[in-house]
Amino acid sequence: MIVLDTEGIIYKSSDKGKTWNNIHDELIKKAKLETDNGNDETGVVKKLILNPIDKKVIVFTGTHGFNWYTEDCGDNIKALNHGRPMEEF
Repeated sequence: MIVLDTEGIIYKSSDKGKTWNNIHDELIKKAKLETDNGNDETGVVKKLILNPIDKKVIVFTGTHGFNWYTEDCGDNIKALNHGRPMEEF
């Protein structure tokens, strides 16, 4: 289970909601690896987009042009682009 709170922080539960882990720092770390300057502001997640065919695939769109995706319900998250707005894709 993956949840986006009102402040743009992502939480993941692997035990059907009994415990939750904040995975925001993992997203930020991956975004910073994609930029030339590791100090760039990456913002927060503003929206989750769930693939209608494969529920394991999720896109996380961010507030500062950073976006991420997972193909396994959040076990492995990758930066989707290099700081470009989603509209460019």
